[in-house]
Amino acid sequence: MEQFPIKNSFIDHINQARTQPRDTAERIYELLAPLYKGEELHHFRKTIETVEGIQALNDLRNYMGRINAV
Repeated sequence: MEQFPIKNSFIDHINQARTQPRDTAERIYELLAPLYKGEELHHFRKTIETVEGIQALNDLRNYMGRINAV
């Protein structure tokens, strides 16, 4: 039987988000917030134009900060 080609680290991240949503949200925020300049995300020598800018990241942080672990 052929294995599904997903790395274990990806599954680990999903499981962490499910079991520790608040911690995951804080980690995501700490990693990405400094990369925003207005509505642009600057990473990997690229500029990604977003509609909401850092507000979308704030919304994620607020939402995951109040949900219960699965």
